[in-house]
Amino acid sequence: MKYHNQSLLSPEKFHKLYNHSIETVGIEGDIIEIGLFRGGSFAMLCETNPFKHVYGFDTFEGLPQHSKEDNKHVKGEFANTSIEIVENLVSHLNNYTIEKARFPQEINIDLSDKKFSLVHIDVDLYHEYINVLNFIYDKVSKNGRIVFDDYNHPNCHGAKKAVDLFFKDKPEEIITSNTSQAFVVKIYFTYQSLRLNTQDIWDDLEFIIIDNNPESSEGKAVKHFCESTKQIRYIPYTEKLTTASRNQIFENSESKFC
Repeated sequence: MKYHNQSLLSPEKFHKLYNHSIETVGIEGDIIEIGLFRGGSFAMLCETNPFKHVYGFDTFEGLPQHSKEDNKHVKGEFANTSIEIVENLVSHLNNYTIEKARFPQEINIDLSDKKFSLVHIDVDLYHEYINVLNFIYDKVSKNGRIVFDDYNHPNCHGAKKAVDLFFKDKPEEIITSNTSQAFVVKIYFTYQSLRLNTQDIWDDLEFIIIDNNPESSEGKAVKHFCESTKQIRYIPYTEKLTTASRNQIFENSESKFC
């Protein structure tokens, strides 16, 4: 694929990231990549999303110091790059911002009001993943995706530890692939707000979710959330008609009222 020779991603990983980019085109928000190296995947994201703004961050000085949670990489690895290399690669485009900074603690760009449809994290190390996720998680749009390049990479044990820890108490399911990548689909559900506002009757409430697209990545994420919450029953139902879906709620409800 175009730009792949300026990336450390394998052809399979590069293509999967491209697919994530295409599949999130219709979702509200911009795109952000943390960990650019020489800009191959960043350029691809910019070019395939001309109507979104793409933000990119990298120290361009190689990896920072690793921690005891990491198993392989050393400080300064992947330093054979520069911001000028990436800027030259995308100079024919106009929908991007690149900053030389450690993310998020050194950035100067104001992202406080930004939402993102796609986040690509390729930072290799445990603490870098934790810092990025703590900053970016609440900025991801409904049905937006966070892609973890290093999740199952044999040289990046810290990446998997960080992602697993962060999502331990989150509703999203970590979806792996036949590469070292993994991703989550962001869930926005009123369940939590309902719980806060109905505490006096909470134990008497029943929730039923009828999903007419259960095989989608979003459907699988919702199913995972429902299975972790005893008060919600998940029912896959491929019938598209609204009336039929409504009837399923009445037929499956164990309560007197719906």
